[in-house]
Formats: sequence, C-alpha cells, structure tokens
Amino acid sequence: MQAWQKAVDRLDLSLDIIEAVYRDPELEGYEGFGLALQAYQKRAPAVVDWLAALAKDVGRRIPVRLVKGAYWDTEVKLAQIEGLSDYPVYTRKINTDVAYLACARKLLAAGDAIYPQFATHNAYTISAVIELAGERTDYEFQRLHGMGEALYGEVLGAHGNDRYCRVYAPVGAHRELLPYLVRRLLENGANTSFVHRISDENTPVEEIIADPLARAEANESKRHPKIVLPENMYAPDRRNSKGINIADEAVLAGLQAEMAKPLKKSWRAVPIVGGKERTEGTARAVLDPADNTRKVGEVIDAEPALVEEAIGKAAAAQVRIDVVGVLCRPGAAPVVRHVVGAGRASPSGPGYRACQRPEGSLRTRPNRRRLGAIRPPDPGGGAPARPCPARSARRRHSQGSGRDGRSART
Repeated sequence: MQAWQKAVDRLDLSLDIIEAVYRDPELEGYEGFGLALQAYQKRAPAVVDWLAALAKDVGRRIPVRLVKGAYWDTEVKLAQIEGLSDYPVYTRKINTDVAYLACARKLLAAGDAIYPQFATHNAYTISAVIELAGERTDYEFQRLHGMGEALYGEVLGAHGNDRYCRVYAPVGAHRELLPYLVRRLLENGANTSFVHRISDENTPVEEIIADPLARAEANESKRHPKIVLPENMYAPDRRNSKGINIADEAVLAGLQAEMAKPLKKSWRAVPIVGGKERTEGTARAVLDPADNTRKVGEVIDAEPALVEEAIGKAAAAQVRIDVVGVLCRPGAAPVVRHVVGAGRASPSGPGYRACQRPEGSLRTRPNRRRLGAIRPPDPGGGAPARPCPARSARRRHSQGSGRDGRSART
C-alpha cells in the first residue's frame, strides 16, 4: 500500500484490525491500546460512536487521540483524481474546527468507555474542551515538542494539577521524519493556523478567539466556493471522469447489486457485418470467469469467409471515414460518453472509468500524409468532400512548427 494513500481508504480496514486486536483476550485489563482520530474526516463523529459502543461491549477503556488532520491537500487531490462524488474531508478550515469540538463533546460524553486525548495548540479549543468537560478531569491535552509551551504553561498553571498535557516528540529515520516535520511546518504556517495568527501582531484578539461555530454559520456557502466537487473540476469545458470509492462498503454494495442485474439474463454475441447480425455458425457457451460453473451466455464466432467479407467492407468505407475525420463526426463524443459511463457495472460494458470529453474533442492520431491533401471525390459520385476544419487548423499550425509540432528554432 502506498505511503501517501489517503487515510479514508484505510479506515474500514484499520477499524477491523483495531477491533480484532482490542477483543484479544491477551489484552484483558490493558487500557493502553488506542488510536488517533482525524476530525477533518466527515466520518469522524460516527467513528467515535463506534468506538464507544466497542469499548462498552468489551468492558475496557479505549484511549482516543483527537487531532484535526494533516493530509487535507492529499485527501482533496486524490478525490479529484479518482472522480469521487464528494470529498471525504471538509473544504473549509472553520468546518474542521467545529467538527473537532463536536467530536470532543462526543468523546467526553462517552464516559468511562473512552479516555479522551486532545491534541491541539489552539487556545479557543483548549478553553472549549475545559468548559465541555466541566468537573471531569480524567482526560489530557497533547502538544508537539517545541510548540505551545507558553500556552499550556498558562493553562496548566491556572488549573494546578487537575489538567495534564502530554508532550509528543516524533522520532524516526530521516526519510520518514522529514515529510512529517514539513507537514507540521506548512500546517502551522498557514494563514488560518492559530499558531500563525497568534504570532501576528496585526491580528485582533477578538478575531483569534472568535467562536468557530458562529463563523461557520455566517458563511453563506458551507462548502468552500472555490473548491468544486470532483466531477465539476473541469467545468465548464467537460465533466471529470467518474470513479468508484471501493473503500466505502455502501458504495460496494450498490455496485455489487448493479453487477448482479446483468447476470440474470442470458447474453448472446454474434458477428455484425455491414450493420447486420450474422447468425451462421455454431454457438458456444460462455462461462463466468469468476465461476466456471455458471453460464452467462453464448457466442457465435465469425467464420473465415465472414471475416474476409467484413475486412472488404471496412476497406471500402475507410476512405470516406478518413476524409470526414473523427474530430468532425457530430455527436460522437456524447455517444461514447453515455455508453462507457452507463456500462460501468455491466459485464458487456466497455469500461470502468468513463472517457468523458466534450463534444468535438475526441482525440485521434491523424494520418499525417493526408493532412491538407486534396480530398478524394465522394465514393457515391458526388462533389468532393469538404476538408475537415480541425485537420486544416492542425496543418496551419504545423506549418509554423518544427518536427512533431515543436517550435522551429533559428
């Protein structure tokens, strides 16, 4: 598994492993086995509920370290690459701040089932946690070594020995440790970071300690207006190719249901020559490659004579097709887009990821020898075919360029 693969992809797998280890009888009585929870993940509140239910069922406390998360840019970028329906994380920093407080409330409300550990350098978050905890003192704060010393000095000093702060000092080889420290540097140096803002003398104190919930509610759009959904990232030119989040069990269940539908019918494939189905020949059974005992349909293979006939018809039509050009065939792109996208879950579908290009943008490798050449007459005897505008433009461009389209240099 790649080291930079997003955490949301590993969530279900991680929870399965954590549950198996946590329920192991050898850990009976040991309350040091826990995990870190990233508040910027939209599923974080549900994970808190799941952990609390697990701890109550086993009867042993789980330490949960609540962080805001440091892989936001990777999560967003991979969601765009994979064409997911939405992002697994919040697109506004202020929404993550609110989610952190919501998860903190849940952790504290879980009682003896969870030992809360709040990793933060935000003064407002610290004060909010203390307020939410009330008289409860069986929890701790955490900070990074070299950060937040003055802040926690004030907090711990004001509350005596009732509050604890664990100092987190990351260690490791240069290859693993350096990327971690760089992420901390970027995170704490961001304009929205509390560490950055509190060190800025021009930032009013009222703005630093503003209620994140009030600020989030004041936003007309809860999503960041400049971070569009993955499917719209290329708009208005085209839609992004649609992917499937195979890490989501609900999505997988829906996909499995869609894949089961085509298996309920018997499929039949025959040669098509000249636009007509040719059924001469002997049909043979086609078995499911995942289950060789299940017949999914039958196919009639083309005989050699039929293959020769098909090649002859294709050769006769090739000249006309080449003259028109793929780029100039009206409606070609929408048809391909519809067929590929709709056939994703079908065994007869052409692919898993849709090739969704805008009208008139299907790519083709042109026959360079024909660029700008005189078009042959219409095979039907009519006037010569009109030149393909896209090819003509390409030829005009190539006249001012060197070989393979590179600019000519003198």
